[in-house]
Amino acid sequence: MTFSLLVPCVGAARAQVTAPKRPEPVVTNNPAPGPPVALSVRKPFIDAETYLHFIAPRAVRFNTGSAEFNATEFWQDGSVWVFFKPDAPGKHQLDCEVEKSGAGDFTLTVPDWAGKVAPAPVKPVPPTRAVFTFELADAKARAFILHANARWTFKGCEVTRLK
Repeated sequence: MTFSLLVPCVGAARAQVTAPKRPEPVVTNNPAPGPPVALSVRKPFIDAETYLHFIAPRAVRFNTGSAEFNATEFWQDGSVWVFFKPDAPGKHQLDCEVEKSGAGDFTLTVPDWAGKVAPAPVKPVPPTRAVFTFELADAKARAFILHANARWTFKGCEVTRLK
């Protein structure tokens, strides 16, 4: 960047003053991962795009911070909806604190709002965590539906952007 400056001197000579160059800002499409977004039975709401919604729980106990569900084959019969708007596209992880009674799998369903779903059954490891990893192509708000084919209890979850 160059500035022209009139410097008072004999003969009104003109002087050039050059400002030092500033480095260009680094623009990235994938900023560094931020802190996890945590939701729980005791804190089910952060904003209008990040909250929990319980479908047909057997019981919601605020004193213990848990929501109990019966075994279901379909999410409509008992599930937790995790509504989440990521801060950026990329690889994310949904880590749910759960307890399960008996054999069975947890299933995470992600509706695309066009009638299709992408089920992803998972066995919790260790038995109190159900962890799902997924890639998001954009930063649009989404819903994730968690349900199980055994009696189960939900306590909370965290969504973290991995990269």
